[in-house]
Amino acid sequence: MRKVEMIMQDEDAQGIIEYGLLLGLVAVAAIASLLLLGPKVSALFSVTEQALPEWVTEQAAPSCTTQ
Repeated sequence: MRKVEMIMQDEDAQGIIEYGLLLGLVAVAAIASLLLLGPKVSALFSVTEQALPEWVTEQAAPSCTTQ
């Protein structure tokens, strides 16, 4: 019991606990933002992936012609 009291009164331990709580809050915010934005980012990558082969074909077409 004395050990717990000593830890609670130690200012260094208080700082470590505050940093731990802050880290936990940042982790929760990061997870929440990934859950909310994940599908939108995935859809953006899918659209880009589908458009990319068409763009590459259009860009390569003029150089593929023989003269």
